[in-house]
Amino acid sequence: MFDIRPFTDSDRHGLRNIYLAARLQALPWVSRTDLNEEDFDKDTQDEDLLVATINTLPVGFIALNPSGDVIHHLYVDPDSSGRGVGSALLNASLERLGRPAHLKCLIDNQRAVEFYRQRGWAITGEGEDRHGRYYTMALKEH
Repeated sequence: MFDIRPFTDSDRHGLRNIYLAARLQALPWVSRTDLNEEDFDKDTQDEDLLVATINTLPVGFIALNPSGDVIHHLYVDPDSSGRGVGSALLNASLERLGRPAHLKCLIDNQRAVEFYRQRGWAITGEGEDRHGRYYTMALKEH
């Protein structure tokens, strides 16, 4: 089983690796040269992070925007995928999020889109960033 706890600096190295590995798997259309381990530091700066661990080793994380109602990142180590880590991180974050809660999910990442839709998130709009087109999604009820 796994535990969920707040981020500590000792998690940084493991989460950098997870962030890179999970994005390489989830975003195959993005060039490998556009992704690196250090992206984790800048992409999660000033965010509230929860970390899932198995035997004290990080296996996933969720990053919440300080505004209190936005999920900015949810990534699970590909080797731990399908074990409930993402669901547990999402559920733990819902206790901290205001309503309606919001997130962006790349349209081409259909696995993630379905993950959120199965958990009650609704598509509310579309946009585009450097990685492609995305849905904006919202959750009104817990």
